[in-house]
Amino acid sequence: MQHQLKFRKINLNQFELCYKSESNNFCKILKYGLPIAILGNVITIHPNALEDSNKTVFFKITNSDELIETILKSIKIDDSQNTNVLKIRYVGSNSAFCTDILNAIIDEYLKFDVRQKEIALSQTSEYLDILHKEMSDKSKASANDLQRFKESNNLVHAQLLVTENQAILEKIRSERHIINVNLKILNFVSEHVVKSFSDDPPTYNLQGLEDPQLREQVEKYHELNLSRTQKLNVYSQSSAPIVFLNTQINDLKALILKSLNEHKLFNTQRLTLLRKQSDSLNRILRTIPKMENLMNSLISSSELDQKVQQFIAQKKIETQIVNAAVTSLATILDRAEISYKPLMPIAKSCYIIFTLLSIIIGIIIIVVIHLYNPFIYTKEHLEELTSLPILGVVNKSYNQKRLLGNKLILKDFPRSSFSESIRYIRGNLNFMEPDKGKVICITSAISGEGKSFISINLAYALTLIQKKVVIIAADLRKSELHLAFDIPNLNGLSKYLSGQTEDSSIITSTSIIGLDIITAGPVPPNPSELLQNQIMNILIQKLKQIYDVIIIDSAPIGLVSDIKPVMKLVEVIRGYA
Repeated sequence: MQHQLKFRKINLNQFELCYKSESNNFCKILKYGLPIAILGNVITIHPNALEDSNKTVFFKITNSDELIETILKSIKIDDSQNTNVLKIRYVGSNSAFCTDILNAIIDEYLKFDVRQKEIALSQTSEYLDILHKEMSDKSKASANDLQRFKESNNLVHAQLLVTENQAILEKIRSERHIINVNLKILNFVSEHVVKSFSDDPPTYNLQGLEDPQLREQVEKYHELNLSRTQKLNVYSQSSAPIVFLNTQINDLKALILKSLNEHKLFNTQRLTLLRKQSDSLNRILRTIPKMENLMNSLISSSELDQKVQQFIAQKKIETQIVNAAVTSLATILDRAEISYKPLMPIAKSCYIIFTLLSIIIGIIIIVVIHLYNPFIYTKEHLEELTSLPILGVVNKSYNQKRLLGNKLILKDFPRSSFSESIRYIRGNLNFMEPDKGKVICITSAISGEGKSFISINLAYALTLIQKKVVIIAADLRKSELHLAFDIPNLNGLSKYLSGQTEDSSIITSTSIIGLDIITAGPVPPNPSELLQNQIMNILIQKLKQIYDVIIIDSAPIGLVSDIKPVMKLVEVIRGYA
C-alpha cells in the first residue's frame, strides 16, 4: 500500500508535512535536516532536495513488501557467461531511485559475504577452543601425576641412556600426537565436506590444514557453496546456473575427498611406522628400572601435552588473526551512477524502425493494389491476359476540351500523339487479310469512355486514304453519335431493325467525303432483341458491298448485353478502357 505525503515550504528553515488517511491524520511544521518517524519509516528532508520548493509537492512512501516485490520484478541479474563477473541492472522511471537500489544491493552483498566468512571462522575458533580446553586439562593432569609420582617415590634423574631413549620416544610421541590431531582435522573436514552440500552454506574454515593445495581447494569449495546459496535466492534448483554450480561443487568435492583420503592414508602409515619405532624403544627401556622408566614416561607425556596445547593455541591465534582481517572476495567494478539518458525509447532506433516499417508497409500496399487491381494500364499486361492480336494503343487526347464538343481531333490536331496512334491503327488494318478487317466494333466496359470519339476519328483517318466508311450507331439506348455531326436522330437503326423503314433511308451522308453514318434512331423498348434480329446480319452484308470499312459504335459491354449478338458479325473488336 502506498501512502501519499504533502510537502509545503514555509521558510528557509521550516516546512509543513501532511498525511491523511481514514485512520490517521498527520500535519506538522518541521525543520530541515532532522529525522522524521512516520508510517514505520524514518525520513529526512534537506532544504536543497527540491529545486522548485515554492510549490506544493506530493510524494509517496511504499510499503516494504510492495517495494521488495517491485524491486524483484525490475532487477535483472546477468551471469549467463558463467564467469566471475556479475552484471546487475535495474530498469525504472526514477534514475536516482534505481541508482540507490543498485548500490544498496551490492553493498549488502559484500556485507553478506563477510558475515558468511565470519560465521565459518567463528565455528573454527570454537572448535579450537574445545580442543585447547581438552589439552589444557590433560596437560594439568599429566603434570599432577608426575608430581605425585616423584613425591611418592623420591626418584633422581635417569641415566644418560634412558634420557636419550626417552628423548627419542618423546619426539616420536610428539609426532604421533600431531598426526592424531591432523587426522582429527582431516576427519572433521571430510565429515563436513560430505554433509555441506545442501541449501545451507558450509560453515568451517580449518587453519590446521598444512597442505596449501588442499587448503586452497577447501577455500574454493567454501566459496562455491556461498555462491550457490546466494544464487538460490534468485534461481530455482533446476536452473542452468545452479546446475552448473552443482557440477563444479561435486567435482571439487570429489577432488577434496580424494586428497583427504590420501593424507589420511599417509598419516596412518606414518603413525604405524612410529608405533613400531616406539615399541622397539620401549623394549629397550624395559631393561631400565621400572620406577625410573615410569617417571620418564610421565615426564614425556606431560611435555607432549604441553606442546600439543601450545600448537592448538598457536592455531587459535592464527584463526583470530584471519578473522580480524576477513574481507569479501567480491569486488565492485562499477558502481551505479545516475544517468539522465533514457534507455527507451531511443530516437534513432525509432526513426529507423518506423522508416523500415513505412517502406515495408508501402511495398505491401503496392503489391496488394497490383494483385487486386482490376484495370489494365499497359499493352504488355493485356498481351499477358489474352492471345488476341492487338492492332494498336490509342493515346489519351488532351485537346478534346479545347474543341468545345468537336470530336474530330485528327483533323484539328494532326500532329498530336493521339492522331499518330489513330494512324498506327489504320496502318495495321491495311495489313489484315483482304476479306477481313471490314467490320470493326468499338466497345468499352462502361459508358463515357470514348467509343464514339474513337469511332469518328478512326473513320476520318480511313477516309484520308480514300476508304469509304460507314459508322453504325449500335448503342440503341444512349447514342450521342448524331450530335457530333449535327444530324437528326428521328430515323435510324432502331426503326430499320423493327421493320418500320428501308435500309437506304437510314444512311446519312456527313460533311466528310467518304464517310456516312447510320444513327441509332429513337430508343426502342427492346434494344437487345432488335440487335439479335437476322435483319442486322442482312444489313451488315449489304453494307459490305457498298463500303470498304464498317465501324459499329456499340453499347458498353460491361453494362448491357446488347453488343454480344453484334460481335458475331464483326472482324475487329476494339475495347476502350
